[in-house]
Amino acid sequence: MNPNHNSSLNNSGLLQLLRSDARDVKECFTRFSFQALMFSAVLIGIIVKFQKDDPRVAWVSVIVITVLLSVSRIGNYKYTTANRHYGYEIFLNNLLRSSSPLANRVKELVSIAQWEELMHAWRVIQPTIYKALYKKNSFKIDRLRREYRNNARKWFDHKSILVSGANYVAGTYVKSMHQILLYVSVAAFLPLIIFVNQVYSKSEPGLLAASVLALTIIMLLAWRQIIKIRLVRKQLEKGIHSILSCAVIWHAVAIAHYRTIRYIEMYENKKIGDLTLYTRLLSQEAFAMSKYAGNLPVWISMKEDDKRFFNRKNIDIEGDYVSGNIKGTARLKNISPAGVCLEYVKDFSSGAELELSAFLPQYGDVKIKVEVMKSDPDGLHCKIVGLFSEQYSNDIGKIENYCHA
Repeated sequence: MNPNHNSSLNNSGLLQLLRSDARDVKECFTRFSFQALMFSAVLIGIIVKFQKDDPRVAWVSVIVITVLLSVSRIGNYKYTTANRHYGYEIFLNNLLRSSSPLANRVKELVSIAQWEELMHAWRVIQPTIYKALYKKNSFKIDRLRREYRNNARKWFDHKSILVSGANYVAGTYVKSMHQILLYVSVAAFLPLIIFVNQVYSKSEPGLLAASVLALTIIMLLAWRQIIKIRLVRKQLEKGIHSILSCAVIWHAVAIAHYRTIRYIEMYENKKIGDLTLYTRLLSQEAFAMSKYAGNLPVWISMKEDDKRFFNRKNIDIEGDYVSGNIKGTARLKNISPAGVCLEYVKDFSSGAELELSAFLPQYGDVKIKVEVMKSDPDGLHCKIVGLFSEQYSNDIGKIENYCHA
């Protein structure tokens, strides 16, 4: 660990700002919660006092339920922000203890300007990873996808990471506050149930049916919100929104951010400041990353070891090739619409066909079919006979912009 980096981290204005913001959002939730409880107590008091004379007052309970559940949701948003901030600090501290090429960029990563860029990247990558892991069921509630449920170890599930016999206990403040808000919300249904009983005693079938229907709808909507609030709270405590999981995602965000910048430098220097191009290429990184959503640390390890994106001026594109039963990895250089030269490839005879799989900026994952023309010490010279990309089909006019001779 570089002591100078550690000192700059402790004295960073950005981290002090993030800590202050995290503290403020947590205090904000506490304040909102007590204000909502006091407001609800006043309304429930009014209902208790006047419902006997005017049963319709019971519907004021809907306001109480709405406010309390809304504050619970706001609390989840606030703690999601706080965990994201704390996760960033953990990511930076862990970075200083590692041999990662990113460790050389700590001074950039603790600057406020860089934070704003990384937040832009976060808002592309984190939702992409989340969507790859979760999908909405018929009640529009997020559930972990079936293919990940039975994984013995999940990087975003603290308990699954622990060895047998160990235990993990998250903070209980948010859970306790949610329970108080929930209990009062449930209690607020009592005046509505009493109202239905009052209508029933007056023998008004039409009004009774409408009241029961309205109460059922309100209860179903409230139940749905309670389930969603509980799910997000669990994610905050020991899941995808926890501090540790946020630190892992920040690591992936930083790598994707610098990879995207290097792609832009390679693509066309005059477009380095083009934010739309940055976002587009970043989304390609996010899409490729989503294939490793169930094991994000593996993607981080693979991309972080590729020091070309941090230490070299030029980037060579590498891809996998296959020809019959022969498979391997090749470096693609001198790519043009006419052909490509392959390094590190076994000697193939003229006329042999290979299929290459590679990731090209702007084009994303592509399949390139080539035919061997000749072989020399520089590599295997091939003619491009076909290209397939999910985004762009049969368009290779600018591929040469991605490689340097």
